[in-house]
Amino acid sequence: GHNVLLVFSMGIFNLFSTIYLTTHQDNFDLMFGAATSSILSNQLNFAFPIIGFVGSFLAVPFFASVSSETPFVVILILNTAFVACEMVDNLKAQYVAAFMFGLVRMFNWATFYHYISSNPMLYKPHLVGRCLGYNGMMIAIIGDALSPLLMSYTANGTNPPSKAARYQILKIFLLFSQLPINILLPWWVRRQRLREPSERKEGGGF
Repeated sequence: GHNVLLVFSMGIFNLFSTIYLTTHQDNFDLMFGAATSSILSNQLNFAFPIIGFVGSFLAVPFFASVSSETPFVVILILNTAFVACEMVDNLKAQYVAAFMFGLVRMFNWATFYHYISSNPMLYKPHLVGRCLGYNGMMIAIIGDALSPLLMSYTANGTNPPSKAARYQILKIFLLFSQLPINILLPWWVRRQRLREPSERKEGGGF
């Protein structure tokens, strides 16, 4: 159960991050015009790698000092805040989303790799590489295979007739797709963590 939720959480995140990276220029043009769109896009391209890189150094001590479900609570907050800001037709909100994106993307992937590699009760050490490969394939199918279909809707759809409105519908869809999974995942991880001591005790004689 926890692995299915993890894969769907990362798959939907990969979907909305792929769509954001490939459509942000067009979306910014619709909201603010070409001149402002170009400045905002350049800020995103500058902030994305730098904030993600700096944030990765903070993630290591964070993971070491919190329980296993806490990073997933942070993911719930970050993902929801990012998509909510991206939905607002306001320049300040779009700057917040642009500067958040590197941190959000880094933290999602860091949590994914950390959780699988640091839970030997759930992911046997000699199978971690295989698990990462299979999970990565499913995440790519969800995130990369579905994104052209959704982007085709925003580009060529007829209902509603406004392209900006179709972008808004897409953002709402992505928000409410990830929200229930990201709420359920930390609860499930906590439930699994609380069960681990009894599982170790039961398996101690083997």
